[in-house]
Amino acid sequence: MGMTIRLNIRALVYILVIAMVLLMLDLLFMMSLGRHKATIVKSSSHTRGNIGGGVKIGGTVAVPINRPLDHSGSGATKPAAKQHQTWAQAARKPKLSPIVQKAVDMSTALASPNVTCIPERSRNRMLNVYGEKFNLSIPPFLNMDFEREPHILDLPFPFGVQDSTKLVKETLGIAWNTSLPFISKSKSCLRCVIVGNGGLIKDTSLGKVIDNFDVVLRINDAPTKGYEKDVGSKTTMRMCYPESAFTKPEQFHGNWLLLLMVFKPMDLTWLQTVAQGKKMTNQKGFWKKIASSVPKKPEDFRILNPSILRETGFDIIGFPVSADGKVGKNVPTSGCLGIMLALRFCDEVAIAGFGYDTSIPNAPLHYYDKLKMKEIKRSWTHSVDKEQKMLFDLVDQGVIQDLTGGLIRT
Repeated sequence: MGMTIRLNIRALVYILVIAMVLLMLDLLFMMSLGRHKATIVKSSSHTRGNIGGGVKIGGTVAVPINRPLDHSGSGATKPAAKQHQTWAQAARKPKLSPIVQKAVDMSTALASPNVTCIPERSRNRMLNVYGEKFNLSIPPFLNMDFEREPHILDLPFPFGVQDSTKLVKETLGIAWNTSLPFISKSKSCLRCVIVGNGGLIKDTSLGKVIDNFDVVLRINDAPTKGYEKDVGSKTTMRMCYPESAFTKPEQFHGNWLLLLMVFKPMDLTWLQTVAQGKKMTNQKGFWKKIASSVPKKPEDFRILNPSILRETGFDIIGFPVSADGKVGKNVPTSGCLGIMLALRFCDEVAIAGFGYDTSIPNAPLHYYDKLKMKEIKRSWTHSVDKEQKMLFDLVDQGVIQDLTGGLIRT
C-alpha cells in the first residue's frame, strides 16, 4: 500500500513538471508572436489621429505594421519594405508643401545639358498680356542717352532722374559700360532665372537646375555660400542698392555684375566712389551700414533704368498716381524688377524662391535668416498684394515659369 502511494506521488510530480514545461514553451511562443505584431511604423498622415488601435508616441501616431496604410481607400496593405521608415530617415528628409514639391519635381528636368530654349517665348507672351504697357524700347540700363526717354525727367528717383541729370552723367562717366552681360552675345536663345530670397526655396535641392541657366540674377545680399544645394552657386548679375548690398569687400569677389537700383541721389554718390576704388567714408544719408569699398572694376557696374521702375509700378502693377502727379511710397520689390529687367533681353524667364504667404505669419520670410512672414506686413515700401496679383498673372499666362510653386494658383 505504501509503495503504491509513493509511485502515485512520483507520477504526479512528473506530470506537473511536464505541464510546467509545456506552459513555459507556450508563453515563450506567445511573447514572440506579440513582438512581431507590435512592430510599428510612423504614419505618413498628420491627420490620422489615434484611430484604430494606433499608439500615440510624442505626438506622432504609431500604427501596427499589419494594419493597412493605403490612403486610396482600397484597404490593400502596401509592402512592408516601403512602409517602414526610421525616425532618423524622417528627420533627414524635410517635407515640402504639395504644391512646392510638384513644382520642384517638374523643374528637375531643367538640369539637363540638353534642355531646349524657345526664342522670344517670354517676351512675346508678355506683349500678348500687356501690349503697349510693356515698352521694349526702354533700355535695361541707364545710358548717356537717358534724356531722350519719355517721362524720365518728370519724376525724381526711383521713378525718374528729375533734378539729378548732372549727377547721372558724372556717374555714367565713371561706370561707363552699359552693355548686356557678355553671355547674352554668345547665345542665340537665352534662358534666365531670377532667384528670389523667399523661404520656400529652402530644402528644394534646385541648385543644379538654377546653375544650368545661362543667366542667374540674384537679389540684394542673399548668400549662396552654404546654400548651394538649394540656390546654386552661379551668379551673372546681382541687383541691389547700397543698404541692401554686401558689406564686406570679400563678398563682392566673383565674375558678376553689380546692378544698382537708385532710390536717392546719394546712391549714385556711393557708386561713383566705390567704382573708382575709393572708400566711402561718409555714411550719412543711408538708413543702415553700407559697404565702404567694393573690389570691382568700373565696367562691372550697371544702373537699372528708372523708367523700368516707373513702367512696372504704374503701368503694370497699377500703383496710384494723384491728379497732380504725386506718387505714394510704394515701389516694386527687387525681385519683381528683376523679372521686368530679364524680360527685355531673355528669351525664356524663370523664377525661384518667389511668393509671400502672409496668411502664415510665422513662416520663414527668407531662406537664409530667421525673419518671419509677419515682417512683410510692416513694410511701407512694398504693396505686396497688388504686386503678387500681377506675378500670379505672369505665371498663369506662361510669361514666366515658377520653379518653386509660390506663385502657382491652386
